[in-house]
Amino acid sequence: MAWALHVLTLVAAGRGEMTDALRLFDRALAVTESDPGLTDLRLLLQINQAILLGNLDRYPEALTAAGRARDLARRVGTAIRQTQARCALGQLLFETGRWDDALTEMTGIPRELAEPGAVCCEHGIAALISFHRDATGAARDHLAAAVPYAERLGRRLISPLVLARSLEREQDGALGDALALLAGAFDGSTDDLDELESLLADAVRLAAGTGDLGTAEALADQATGLAAESEIPHRQANAVYCQALLDHDPRQLLTAAERYDEASRPLLKAKALEAAAAEFAQAGYRDQARAAFTGAVEIYTALGAYADLARLR
Repeated sequence: MAWALHVLTLVAAGRGEMTDALRLFDRALAVTESDPGLTDLRLLLQINQAILLGNLDRYPEALTAAGRARDLARRVGTAIRQTQARCALGQLLFETGRWDDALTEMTGIPRELAEPGAVCCEHGIAALISFHRDATGAARDHLAAAVPYAERLGRRLISPLVLARSLEREQDGALGDALALLAGAFDGSTDDLDELESLLADAVRLAAGTGDLGTAEALADQATGLAAESEIPHRQANAVYCQALLDHDPRQLLTAAERYDEASRPLLKAKALEAAAAEFAQAGYRDQARAAFTGAVEIYTALGAYADLARLR
């Protein structure tokens, strides 16, 4: 979530340092709680605390923290803080598969008063959900609405918006363009690790699927490097998933699905199961392919991801 001002957040890859940052947030929030003059700072701290908890896959705590920030912002926050709080909550809801709640959350703030990064995040998430739900017109409307706000951000990376733009090209059959949109983010112009790692799984999937093995291997190596420095579930899952795609290893893809489940990320779990089903089928293991396929269908159905279900049929 590149739009947030990461007050007191430590630039670190490891769970331990992130946990240290959470303790700093707790101390800072305790200081600001009793001083009405520090309300805006308190809001900013709550938003960033929620983001950091989400980055650690501690979603129950993250959702609680984001809900508190949203409620406080409604009472006393500026329009900018309201959009930031609601976007943080919306992204957490999206990642954990509560898509209807995410769409409901990210509405109602006047866009002319909002922070542009948060608006781009909101439109990106809404476009992603719409593309997955086969509502292509609505998805493209969201992408178009994000353009003037994205222009104000320069090269600042908003991963949901980049993913949505890539998914548009993928659904149009332009897989090379879809890959280029994701791979281009790794050109060294940003060091926002959380935003970049959100692109890794789909970038490697597209690179492997289009035969661009050099790009796939380079990005898979990045996923492996992140996992080596961290026990955070989604980082471990990304590393296993990316390497398993390159190795055409269905059993490791099942392992990736399990780890995405531990990270509470159902869409990525479904993609891992879908890939495992294809690899099992290619190898002639029909029962295993059927089981993985059924698992993917169940998740896509629960998400209302009609476009993904149509692809599987």
